[in-house]
Amino acid sequence: MLRPFADYPVRLRMEEGESLAGYLRRFHAANGHKMPRELYNGLRALYRGTKSVSGAAFDVVQATFGDAVTIDRSWWLGRPSQKGIPGGGSHPSAWLVFQLDPLRLCPACLQDGGIHFALWELPLMEACPLHHCALLTACTTCSRTLHWQDCLPDWHCQCGVPISAMPLAPPKAGALELARVLANSSDLTLPQAYRAHFTASDGHQYRLKEVYKGLEWGTELRELFSGRGTLLGEPKAKPRPKKERRARWGSWERRLIGDSTDKLIARLVRAQSKHFASPQRLSYVFPRDSLSRAKVFVRESAPGVVQTKIQKALDHFLADYALEIPLSLFVWFADAKHSEKRVVYMRQFATWWAVLASRLGDLDPTMQRLDLALAQQARTQDASSHEVHVVDVLNLLFEGARQQLDVDNFWAFTYWWRIPPALRDASDPEELFRRIGLHLASIPAEEIMFVLALVQRAHKGEC
Repeated sequence: MLRPFADYPVRLRMEEGESLAGYLRRFHAANGHKMPRELYNGLRALYRGTKSVSGAAFDVVQATFGDAVTIDRSWWLGRPSQKGIPGGGSHPSAWLVFQLDPLRLCPACLQDGGIHFALWELPLMEACPLHHCALLTACTTCSRTLHWQDCLPDWHCQCGVPISAMPLAPPKAGALELARVLANSSDLTLPQAYRAHFTASDGHQYRLKEVYKGLEWGTELRELFSGRGTLLGEPKAKPRPKKERRARWGSWERRLIGDSTDKLIARLVRAQSKHFASPQRLSYVFPRDSLSRAKVFVRESAPGVVQTKIQKALDHFLADYALEIPLSLFVWFADAKHSEKRVVYMRQFATWWAVLASRLGDLDPTMQRLDLALAQQARTQDASSHEVHVVDVLNLLFEGARQQLDVDNFWAFTYWWRIPPALRDASDPEELFRRIGLHLASIPAEEIMFVLALVQRAHKGEC
């Protein structure tokens, strides 16, 4: 039978922002006792959130407090079930296991206040957002892991070294930024020392649950990008073998939180260069490719703490790189590092195209409508192949402009092909290029293959 708090001579009050385990340890230490094993076991069940035992554990802890402290039942028992954690995937509960052992502490905070903060127990909390250091989990002198049951009074390690005197260490990449985001959550009670430093400067408030769901969303994004995930409405992918599963959740997801928009854009650029490199000016991926699927996933996701940040980075990336033509392929400029270079490329192309277009005859509107009808009938046969030929023609035309090929080389092309009047207006180079892509996408497969052959012959100097 646990002894209620009312029976102890020293009755310390729970400080604002103090952790439940920290208060229980401090209370018993002030009365010359260690935390009872039965109470510690109840805390372990409560922190893990296992539904079958956490309710009973909550009642045990609350009964021990009596009227001295009222624990927030919704905070401790309102979490999802822990089922499905080992395999990853869409399980927000996988992030919601509060950290009891090993202990996590900031020596500087401990020196200032002498209490253990609830903030340090949050899932994936590994840095102090106030002192910009890593949270300690082991003694810096004897290397023992810090446990609640082993720590000596006044926050000393078993070797006798005070934890508050231990040196500060730099945090892992992304850990500090994630700690700041978590500390700004509206449903987290912060210690007084933290309050002046952590408030939502933009007025946007969010709850802890939103942050962890955003991190889980980041995991789904990673699964899609690696080709292992599925979009809404698709059959579920086969689970990965255990040996392929990540040993630790959150390292990649933390970087999503920590990176600025510019860094995220740079990550996107590196990813497309590494996985989808192309020697041509225009690169493309099919709708089923991981890059296209990840793009759709991000753009169609609801806003959130993490989601909105990634969506903004993607919008910047698409504005600088993507080529907006009506294809199911995702097409972008492979070597355009900045939008300024893209403008230069477009102007160069428009100038060269104007000379070439002056030698092309006008397409009869009736024939254009017939081509469009024929193309729509045949499009169901092999749309992807047709679209690849469209990009191939655009790449060859772009390359012709870059090399400033003599338009006389395109004699057969100008003799056989006809264009609508809209393709002669070069006042807006980007709009001109989009119209050319639109027209190429609207003609029958046989014609696009014929055009491709003519342009290829011109590059080879055969006509």
